[in-house]
Amino acid sequence: MNVKLENSHTVLVSYTAEKFHELVLCLKKALQKREIRIGDNAPHFVDVLSLATERDKNIVNVSLRSEAFLEKDVSLWLKALQAPVEEVSKSGEVEVTYILPSDTILRSFKGPKYGVKGLRDLAGTQISLRPHLSLSPLMRVKRDLENTLEIIYDLMICGFDYYIDPIPGLNLKKMEAIINILKDVGKTVGRYCIYFVDLAEEEDLFESLDRAIESGVNGLILPFSNPNIISISEDPTINLPILLKYEPIYPNFLLSSHSTLLLAFLAGGDLLYHPNYSISSIREVCSNNELKGLLNFTSINRNNFPMPVLSIFSFTPFDAREIASLHCDITLNFVYDLHSQYEVLRNLTHLIASQRLSLLGDGEVYR
Repeated sequence: MNVKLENSHTVLVSYTAEKFHELVLCLKKALQKREIRIGDNAPHFVDVLSLATERDKNIVNVSLRSEAFLEKDVSLWLKALQAPVEEVSKSGEVEVTYILPSDTILRSFKGPKYGVKGLRDLAGTQISLRPHLSLSPLMRVKRDLENTLEIIYDLMICGFDYYIDPIPGLNLKKMEAIINILKDVGKTVGRYCIYFVDLAEEEDLFESLDRAIESGVNGLILPFSNPNIISISEDPTINLPILLKYEPIYPNFLLSSHSTLLLAFLAGGDLLYHPNYSISSIREVCSNNELKGLLNFTSINRNNFPMPVLSIFSFTPFDAREIASLHCDITLNFVYDLHSQYEVLRNLTHLIASQRLSLLGDGEVYR
């Protein structure tokens, strides 16, 4: 980036857009205007300090300064990033492809309590570096709960590390049953299994959080843009891993997986789900290609970063070998109907956990 990063509340940002010419004009106007108000009647402003265009890549690099980046509110950060390009986003998509905050901003936040290293310490995978495995079953209402729980128990024994509840809200009966299963698994195989409950739709987040912790839940799912994320992540009395789910909150304004990962780090997220994650994009994250600039220009330790979560809706032998060859810091979240896919899941997860997939041929995975 040919723009200046001041050691203050400044962030380097790369934007791209469907209407690139309009994006350039919009940011040039913002550069001249300065002090763009963040939302109606907001106490914060954002200044565009400098601008450089990479036309061959359809990217505009800018330096933004705003006190909003020092506030412990992710929703304010998103408003500050969106404000300079709001006009052009009304007629086409705009994406933040890259973010690099100043050291002042980095030092203002504690980051994840666990991150990659802490999660591997909990799961006991510090040496193998295999992908972490999570189960997110598509339950049918009419299914017998006890029958489903038996399958969950068997699959968790096979090597799953997490149970990520796909249904938001506190279903105390189901939660208690699954928590008991995970405790039994821990006693049987000596592994620490985490149950992530989704509190995204709870009206009183902190009351629901207290109820979830009292019930024995040991992991939280929160929306990426929730203004209370940092308060929860930095609370010394709440020692639970936090999975952040990114979903766009402004029409036509998107964050790349790299940008989201950096903001999730500042917010204190231990894991991050981004809908654009795929096996190829995860490989980019694991090889540090996306993060090398960030890690080179800051004091961030890769082990403190959130662990990306890749949802698996279907699985092939080719995918199995691809993922097994990564040996890196990701979580594979299997979103399956447990009853129809039980045998496939059981075999595949056992092979992944035991790191034998790279030795198998095409026809051997499902045997």
